[in-house]
Amino acid sequence: MIPCFNEVARLAGQNIAELVANDDVGVVLVDDGSDDGTRELMFNIQNAGAGVDVLVLQQNVGKAEAVRRGMNHALTLGAKIGIDLQQLYDVICECAGSSWMFENRGAHIVAGDYTPHSAVDIFVKDLGIVASEAEEAGCRTPLTTASLALFHQASAAGFGREDDSAVAKVLAASANVSLPGVSTAEKS
Repeated sequence: MIPCFNEVARLAGQNIAELVANDDVGVVLVDDGSDDGTRELMFNIQNAGAGVDVLVLQQNVGKAEAVRRGMNHALTLGAKIGIDLQQLYDVICECAGSSWMFENRGAHIVAGDYTPHSAVDIFVKDLGIVASEAEEAGCRTPLTTASLALFHQASAAGFGREDDSAVAKVLAASANVSLPGVSTAEKS
């Protein structure tokens, strides 16, 4: 998983070409609202190499959120095509695409353990405060707006008291994908 924001020069490099040419490697490229041609280059890379998936975020949401969404996308895609999620998680943790967020929250998703360490509703409250203060100050906060909307969806779906990694359940349900620890009732 490679989060990117205005990365034309980096993506045009030889390392990416070699990576996507390897049939044994799957790559998720996450466009974090780029406006320099990165998105178009990502689709060219996807068309040139098997095992390349592109996740497009319409606005820049910041690296941590791009990694979170890329993580959810990668794990959901892995579940959809039948890859062992523990093995996928272990591989990503050893790659340059890993991060603290992936290692910590990804482990919860793979284990199907949504025991709250930092609950969805805490994010709804905290992000709501940030959004309110920013609006009052006349500041645009696209990261906060996008993240708050996703956490509101998770809370409305009944996951408010679960770990914040439970936002993956909302994304998986929208893709009709099963994740560990998610009952049939939670999907509907």
